[in-house]
Amino acid sequence: MCWTQPKFTPEQYKEEQKKTAPLDPGTGKTLPGWNDGKDFHEGDKGAWWFRTYAVDQLKSGNIELGDMEKCTTIKGVQWVEAGEPPADAISPLALAGLAYAETKLPAPPVTLRPAADNQIVNLPTHVKFDAPLERVWVTARFNHLGVDLAATTVATPVALRVDAGTDFADPRTCEYDLSSGKSGYQVDTSKADCNIAFKKSTGGGSYPLQAQVTWKVTWTDSANPDGAPREPDLPAGLSTFEQDVAVKEVQSVNR
Repeated sequence: MCWTQPKFTPEQYKEEQKKTAPLDPGTGKTLPGWNDGKDFHEGDKGAWWFRTYAVDQLKSGNIELGDMEKCTTIKGVQWVEAGEPPADAISPLALAGLAYAETKLPAPPVTLRPAADNQIVNLPTHVKFDAPLERVWVTARFNHLGVDLAATTVATPVALRVDAGTDFADPRTCEYDLSSGKSGYQVDTSKADCNIAFKKSTGGGSYPLQAQVTWKVTWTDSANPDGAPREPDLPAGLSTFEQDVAVKEVQSVNR
């Protein structure tokens, strides 16, 4: 969630520091001597590095106190000689985390048969998987002042889970493995032995049926999504389709 990365050349850093130097109230110009005793490493080979945070991760609030404490050991600003990156330098793993945060997963392409507003008690509901899903990948890259790194996260759909949204269903949930075909990852739920049947009508209400795809997420240390997966593993991804279903009870007449 935090690292250090190059930001300014010596000349650029000097200009940045000059912007905060005290001004002469009469002329509005920078007071002489503002840079006395300061070494900006002008003419040296290297760069000024700054501590950097994964802002979205901080905003999420899902940060352990121990992780925040680790960030305090990284210098806020430091001069780094060319070819000598510090231990906490930006890395492909840090970029993988940024790419992971930008990964958008499509909702499961499903259609209910019978339709959501015309479900019947004890009639199995076929959750049709309408179209294959493709892998999703995002590349994050850092290329500045001699540091050129990239990482790519790759999300692969591996499983479909259907939840009826009520205990008045048999079964309440169905799970299917997705398999890879010529056009993507697919499952033929019509041939599966797990199709939900509602056991009680919704009256004037509805049940929140949910279909959820689980995505296995890996990453490579390059811009190539087909590169060798690296460690550690990234958390699995989830994408969800939810639809309210109305279940009717059909009365039969015996003669």
